[in-house]
Amino acid sequence: MIDVNHDSESLAEKYDKISKYQYINGMALVEKLNISTRHKVLDVGCGTGRLTLKLASKVDHITGIDPSPKRIVVAHRKLTRMNPGNIKFELGSSDDIGRYGEDAFDVVYMNAVFHWINDKEKL
Repeated sequence: MIDVNHDSESLAEKYDKISKYQYINGMALVEKLNISTRHKVLDVGCGTGRLTLKLASKVDHITGIDPSPKRIVVAHRKLTRMNPGNIKFELGSSDDIGRYGEDAFDVVYMNAVFHWINDKEKL
């Protein structure tokens, strides 16, 4: 994953406000995946959690991971306000999703993330 050390909480907040089209495209993506209430879902590169939080009412459990600690802070702040109970946000990237094991999730998706991955050949 690309270096996210230059991120800030201010940039993360701004990203959340201007990422409308990523969100719209993400909703189209997850609609095509036929995600249902019985699914456990992993959102890789969840950013500030906007799409992850939207899906919470449609799934059994959803975990959002992002390599930017600042974006995870914003996601946790939103989660605290909503408190749906079936969401977890964690620091992580596409490089280390193996830590969850093969049967942890029914659906894994990435929305507007591929351009952030340095070593695409490993995917």
